[in-house]
Amino acid sequence: MKRISQIVSAALLGGMLSVNPTLTQADTVSAKAVMENYVNLAAASFGDALATANVLQEKVDAFIANPTDATQQAAKDAWLAARKPYSQTEAFRFSNPNVDEWEGQVNAWPLDEGLIDYVKQAVYDHEEGNPFASANIIAGKDPINVELLKSLNEKGGSEANVGTGYHAIEFLLWGQDFNADPTDAGKRPATDYAKGDACTNGNCERRGEYLKAATDLLVADLQTMADDWADSKDNYRQAFLSLPENEALRRMLFGMGSLSLGELAGERMNVALLAHSQEDEHSCFSDNTHNDIAEGSICVSGSCFPRHCKRDG
Repeated sequence: MKRISQIVSAALLGGMLSVNPTLTQADTVSAKAVMENYVNLAAASFGDALATANVLQEKVDAFIANPTDATQQAAKDAWLAARKPYSQTEAFRFSNPNVDEWEGQVNAWPLDEGLIDYVKQAVYDHEEGNPFASANIIAGKDPINVELLKSLNEKGGSEANVGTGYHAIEFLLWGQDFNADPTDAGKRPATDYAKGDACTNGNCERRGEYLKAATDLLVADLQTMADDWADSKDNYRQAFLSLPENEALRRMLFGMGSLSLGELAGERMNVALLAHSQEDEHSCFSDNTHNDIAEGSICVSGSCFPRHCKRDG
């Protein structure tokens, strides 16, 4: 069993050599050292995701308070920036139950956007038989708050009903992408959040309330995960470090393998390509799917490891 630990440690070491400037390929690296580095990488990755989400929250608040083309673009840019570090965290997902169970509220997709807001029905591709596909919560009367948004996830048993996370926020910022020009993303007008007579498509105040609630929940969820990996007592980090060495190393490799094949190559690339389905693009409203895939692939290959650790010294 010790030999297995040594082999797996050497395999994981390949992408991590530059983490510690004192290491060389000739050095002996223990399984415990690899485990410790892994939890440090998780803490750095989720910390980056939280920091960029905090910036997104600031830009969304500014946009809602003063909905102009400029403030909307600033919020979009912040969303795109926030996706980069988040996508890199997915290497930790399948190997760690705390991440896998948490991920659905943060990154679920594809979503039937008519559940949330108005859509152009003639070009609306939703899950067949989903009774809530055109519920349009924003046009309803229920008070919009975090609890309402969370209750929408998988409503009626359909995984296409998604009310929270990055992609709900993405839809609220970009709107539907009609794909009239493949180079264009969604073109939701800033006036969808305007006050008074300047409001377009109705329910502008409720739309702002939904966007704010979804963004605030995203930040809270990322804070939870950052806390899980922080260097403190009685959290998931400590539970991971207490695992038997072979089990911990197995989980690391299993997580990267599951992300690379079943998720990235399968769900996020193959399905959309074979079905010619825009709705199955990971970030279909912003047309950011290629970056989502690229950033996720970076961590599968190990190339994201030096980036975080150089920053932290």
